[in-house]
Amino acid sequence: MYKITISESVIRCNGKDGLHVEADCKVHITLNQSVIHDNAGSGIAVQPSAKGLHEAGINPSVSFEALRKAHDALKNIDSDDKNSIFQKLSEIGFTEYLSATANLTSVAEFIMTLTC
Repeated sequence: MYKITISESVIRCNGKDGLHVEADCKVHITLNQSVIHDNAGSGIAVQPSAKGLHEAGINPSVSFEALRKAHDALKNIDSDDKNSIFQKLSEIGFTEYLSATANLTSVAEFIMTLTC
């Protein structure tokens, strides 16, 4: 687990996310007397590393928002039902991020381990 503490800081007016963390494990972020605002992306974005995405069969160029949508879409379906997984991911346009050899069950399991 990574622990990040930011104290007495202002993070604002960034062209992307205020704070962007790539990690293949859980991340605990603590803000003490800090403000994050007016950023073009998310205030705080925690995303798997490019290596973790690639190993799961997901194109590393996938956005944090697309991962969040995939996570939400897969919440209430059986992770062993490949047809349902494909249908849900297709509905939100996520299949464009999958490699030709991606295992849908593994992709779903990987996405559901994310804290979005």
